[in-house]
Amino acid sequence: MDDSAFLVDIDEMNEMNDLFVDDQSVVAQPEPGPPPRVNKALLARLEEMHSTNSCQKLAWSRVGALAVVAPDRRSVKVHMFARNQNSDECSLYTVPSTTIVLPSSPHEIAHVTWDAAGSILVIVDCIGGMCIYTTYVCLNRFENYGHYDCPSEDVTGSVVGFDWFEQMRPAAYYHTAHRNGSAWKYIQTQTRPRGPTHPIHNKPAALIVSKAGGLRLIYGQPDYAFGYCRSTLDGIKSAEQMITHAAMGPDADQRLLLVTHDFSRTIRIYHVSVDWRVPAQFMKGPGQVSLPPGQKFDPRLISRPLASICNDIAEPFGTLTQLSHLQVLPEIVRDGTSTPLTIMAVMTVMSTSAYLLGQTSTDRHSRVVRWEVLETSEDLHPAFEQLNGNKSKNAPKTSEKGKTLKRLPDVDLPGVVVSVDFSQAFGQLIFTRSDGEIEFRSCMTLELVEPNPSSAQIHSPREAGLFFPPNGTLIHSALSANHCMAATRGEEEEHVAVKLLAHSAPTTASSAETTAQLASIILTFASSTVQNKANDDALANLQVFASAGKFSIASILREVFLSIDLNVDVLDEKKFASDTEHTSKFIFSPSLIRCLSLQQALHTHHGIPSPAAHVARIMINARLGILSMQFAQKTLFTDPSDIPASLLGTCNYLLTTIVFLASSILDLQRAAPEKVTHKWVQSRITDHAVPILPLLASAPRFLLRYCCRYLRTLIERARMSKDKRGLPFRKSWAAIADITTGSGLSLKAFESLLVELDHHARQAYVAAGVTNEKERADIELGCLISGEIPEALVPVVQRLVTTSAAKLAADRECDPMALFFADIRVLDLTDDRETREMHGHELSDGAVAQKFDIIRKTPMSLARVKTWRRCSRCCSVMENLHLRLCNQWLQGMQKSCVCGNAWILDGVDISKERLVGGNMGGAGSIFDVRA
Repeated sequence: MDDSAFLVDIDEMNEMNDLFVDDQSVVAQPEPGPPPRVNKALLARLEEMHSTNSCQKLAWSRVGALAVVAPDRRSVKVHMFARNQNSDECSLYTVPSTTIVLPSSPHEIAHVTWDAAGSILVIVDCIGGMCIYTTYVCLNRFENYGHYDCPSEDVTGSVVGFDWFEQMRPAAYYHTAHRNGSAWKYIQTQTRPRGPTHPIHNKPAALIVSKAGGLRLIYGQPDYAFGYCRSTLDGIKSAEQMITHAAMGPDADQRLLLVTHDFSRTIRIYHVSVDWRVPAQFMKGPGQVSLPPGQKFDPRLISRPLASICNDIAEPFGTLTQLSHLQVLPEIVRDGTSTPLTIMAVMTVMSTSAYLLGQTSTDRHSRVVRWEVLETSEDLHPAFEQLNGNKSKNAPKTSEKGKTLKRLPDVDLPGVVVSVDFSQAFGQLIFTRSDGEIEFRSCMTLELVEPNPSSAQIHSPREAGLFFPPNGTLIHSALSANHCMAATRGEEEEHVAVKLLAHSAPTTASSAETTAQLASIILTFASSTVQNKANDDALANLQVFASAGKFSIASILREVFLSIDLNVDVLDEKKFASDTEHTSKFIFSPSLIRCLSLQQALHTHHGIPSPAAHVARIMINARLGILSMQFAQKTLFTDPSDIPASLLGTCNYLLTTIVFLASSILDLQRAAPEKVTHKWVQSRITDHAVPILPLLASAPRFLLRYCCRYLRTLIERARMSKDKRGLPFRKSWAAIADITTGSGLSLKAFESLLVELDHHARQAYVAAGVTNEKERADIELGCLISGEIPEALVPVVQRLVTTSAAKLAADRECDPMALFFADIRVLDLTDDRETREMHGHELSDGAVAQKFDIIRKTPMSLARVKTWRRCSRCCSVMENLHLRLCNQWLQGMQKSCVCGNAWILDGVDISKERLVGGNMGGAGSIFDVRA
């Protein structure tokens, strides 16, 4: 029989029912509302967070690279946050980027993480396999440093906890901005590592915990390879004791506090230590190990159970509570006191019906549970010693104090927490919720940090009134190294958005709120400076202040220089008259180069630098020249490569800078009135772009003086050279020896002029009544960062255009005509076609035939060079040289740009840059790196 015979017309049934309805009014029933929306992406994220503590899909390194796991979980793309070449803004660069793909692996990527230095990327798959990549000079170029297969081919080997060891060197950071009237004082503190560290201070090490209780230690070997060792945790004997989450934190005496949570909802704590087994004769000091050639580390993991406690969270009828985050909060040191070690667990609370139906109901919320880790007065129970099967029978008996956990009051948070970040500098926790809110809470009390910009102390941007604006549903989130920028991904997982802190201050720059907001961003910039982190996230926020007109660029830079106590007054004869400790400290200061880089970026508008930006660039390149010549002269006859040839471009660049400044002095002399006034001097700088500012501020004058000194020394050595290594070497020496021929200038005469200017500046300050060193330093700082000449230095300009200029022109080696017609294209100061061609700037017809190597100071033809490195901050470029093929001074100088920022690999066809990795997880799974 046809099945359609059993079909009933619903409309006919309704009509039949109407025939039998009583003659009574019919009450209309409300139509049922739409079913609760099912957010599949959020449900999948929750399921992931409930099963492991290592499920990070966005990871931001401390050097500015963002690793993003693709939506299909088969590849990782690495983007860079960098300054745009065609504008003044910083943005997330998607091209060029690096894609790491798994073309044949049957397992999905579960977790990505960067090491503490930000140069090593580890990719973990869902069964515990790992692949390690390290950045090779550029942020978007990687080398494969090893793969480690999982111990088992099932989920028992999946990673539930992954944490990097601390760096051995002390960590400094700024944590408080104190208001003192209209000024701010920034407080710095230093902490030393408490947990285990690698024996070599710049080597990485990490501890990985698997679901079955396996421990894996990965660590760097002396020969740049990676090693690993394995161990197991005791006490896991059933399926209920399988670990769901694991977290680690540094404890005292070079030990790690390991916290685990299992399916029975039991939290266990362990002490884990590493015996590196390095003989005492090879230990040369903290962080200095000198192993014999070929010998490698062979460490051993030692784990010791301490205590356990049930995660007894009361669940009302009809609700379900599941763990999503487990974290160990380290001690926070403030003014000599420290907070106790704390274990924090974030639980997702939802209705049982919503969980069973797979609905993202509105009644979901999060509960934060915390325990303080306290030391008991009694020794550890002997039973724990018997459980520790990892301990050697011949090991000495130790008397270790036990641990106990003290439950702190629970705190409920609205919404679902998708990520938690800890900021030691702020002393705060940053919770990102699925509804798009990012909130700051105190580490000690978990109270919401409320804006209080009028407070006398500011610890974080949130306290100053800054916030991350909500932006729809969030599934994944990662904060930048300085916690002032967020990368987020919503339901459409293919798009990654970047959030800056929102500035809600009044328009008046003198308001307490605005000054507090600026101080909070500078606080993060100061920390990044002493910690050698990328600070483009802080720069992007400072650019918002500058573009909004709330502060002048000079006032922002003044606050930056003062925050790190950087003194640019080098007129003190006792400190800087000769090669003293103060001289070397000033020249080699990494803080100086970072501040100058910021000055150059803020003072450049649409590619056009202001006088203050020119000064910063001259100082940056002068410092590079000093370091290059100083380093190269130590290896002139020990390095087999042709060092004089590689230095020729640097020497020519410095000499051209000096020639250009000398020519500007003579131009100023010809245009000067009989009596020089402050208004006239300033107009020559701003309106006529006469570069006398580097000659009037003491800091650039100091660096130029040392450039003259090192150039003269190198030229004298070249003229006396009797290099017997062949004709090419002799030609290189001859080129350096003749570099000043035809320049129209004597380096000795120009150096004498700089010394005279120092003397005249000291006299001018005394005549103006500036006898206090602090007051003089403040004037010098203002002259450097603003491009404005102080009234006190007008007499110096008067002498410069009369006595000093006449003395320079009268020198027998000085040729004013040669100075006037000198070729200054290498300085990139003019906008003519020849200069733009040399430096690879875009021309009107779009033709670009070469680039300018900022390290070696030579043009490079694009017919020969197909790939190059571009600076993430100043957009300068250099040839993509192989480190192992460079001479020693180039190896030291090319690892970062002249402005101290990282490189990005770029080029005509960077897709040819390709690396192939090794197996990961299952057999035959290969990482393929395409740049």
